Amino acid sequence: AGAPGVETGANGGNANENARNVDFEFEVMPQINFAPTLSLILGLPIPFGNLGAVPRRFWDVANAGEMFLEPFRASAGGEGTRTRQRQEEQYAKVLEVTAAQVWRYLQQYALAAGNPFTAADWLALTDMYAAARSAELA
Repeated sequence: AGAPGVETGANGGNANENARNVDFEFEVMPQINFAPTLSLILGLPIPFGNLGAVPRRFWDVANAGEMFLEPFRASAGGEGTRTRQRQEEQYAKVLEVTAAQVWRYLQQYALAAGNPFTAADWLALTDMYAAARSAELA
């Protein structure tokens, strides 16, 4: 016998079910993504030498307050329905800033190291960045 409520969960749920729910909410962030994520959430520039990205889930969690308030703004005749669209636009800007940072780093690296990339690899990188830029402008 143990303490009352331990087997069934003090909140009325099953203790095993509660443990599974905690595991479901846990998400790992690769260390390389920590600096750009924290920088952009705080409104700071991404450190030059960082090649990470901002995971969507972490960006959404950092901006969850706006999504929480959306129903209240909408019911008060405010701009609640535009919140999701604004967050999509903000995250697109985050991706743009991150890609530009990585591209600047690659250019500086290529200059300093005498461009260690093969011509085909450099062309592929250039094409990928150009495609990303044209997609964001569309």
